[in-house]
Amino acid sequence: MKKILVTGGMGYVGVNLKKYLQADWFEYDVDICDYDMNNGIPLAEHLRSEDIEKYDYIVHLAALSGIIPCQENPEKAVRRNLLTAMNVFMEAAKFRIPCIFTSSQAAKNPTTSSYAMQKRLCELMAEDLNKKGACITVFRMTNVYGGEQYLEKKNTVIKKFVDSYLLRKPLKIDGDGTQKRDFLHVDDVCVFIERALNHFVPDPIDIGTGIETSINELADFFRVDHPGNDGLPNVVYSKESRTIGVDSSIADIRRALDEYSYQAFPRMEEYISQVKFVRDNK
Repeated sequence: MKKILVTGGMGYVGVNLKKYLQADWFEYDVDICDYDMNNGIPLAEHLRSEDIEKYDYIVHLAALSGIIPCQENPEKAVRRNLLTAMNVFMEAAKFRIPCIFTSSQAAKNPTTSSYAMQKRLCELMAEDLNKKGACITVFRMTNVYGGEQYLEKKNTVIKKFVDSYLLRKPLKIDGDGTQKRDFLHVDDVCVFIERALNHFVPDPIDIGTGIETSINELADFFRVDHPGNDGLPNVVYSKESRTIGVDSSIADIRRALDEYSYQAFPRMEEYISQVKFVRDNK
C-alpha cells in the first residue's frame, strides 16, 4: 500500500484530495499534517526525518494562501509559506521522496505582492534541490473553486459572488471588471496531483483550463430572470481597482497536457447553476 503525507490536509484542497484518493482504485493511506496543535497535529515546518521517511509520496498543501492574508500577516506568512516549504522540501530530498508543491500563477510576477514573492521563492528552493537529486514537482495553480468546503474555507471572488447571490445582495466588483482569471475546479486539481505522484517534472508547470474569464463575465453567470434588471443581478463597481495582484492570470496548459495527458475544462456554468438551484428551491 502506498502512503502519502498530505500537509495542509484539513485545508480546502486537502479535504477534496483525501476524498478523491480514497474513492479511487489506488490504495492510498492518506495522513494529515497541519497547523492545529490543539489536536496534536504537528506543524509542517517542524516535521522531522522520522515523520517523513515512512511515506512514499508527499503532497505539500500547507500554506497561508491569498494576497490579502499574506499582506496583513507578514510574519505568519513567512513562517507558514517559506519555512514550512523549506523544511518539507529538504526532508523529501533527503529520502528522494516524490513531492508535489502547489504554487500559484502569481509566482510568474513575484514583485506584485508578498504572496507572489513567497511562492516564487518556494519554487526556486524546489528547483535548486531538484538539481541536486530531489523530485519536487511544482504546480502553478490558477483560481481554484468548487468541491467540498469551498464556500466555508475560501474567500475568493466566486465565493463572494455566491454569498451575495444567496443573500440577494448586489455583486461587488473591484475596478471595472475587465480583469481576467482562469478558474479551475478542485476536482481537476486532484486529477493532476494523482497523475503527478509517479511523474516527476523538474520545473514549474501551469495547471489550469487555459481559458480566460473576466470578472464581468463571471457576474453574467449569475443571471436571474425577473423584470426590472434586464435579467442580471445588481452589480456595484468600486471606484478604485486593487493595487496589488495582477489583472490577468491564465495558465498555459500545453505542457500539462503533454506531461499528464489530461485537460481541465471550465465547469463554472455548471457549478453556478447548482448554486442557483439551491437558492431557488429554498
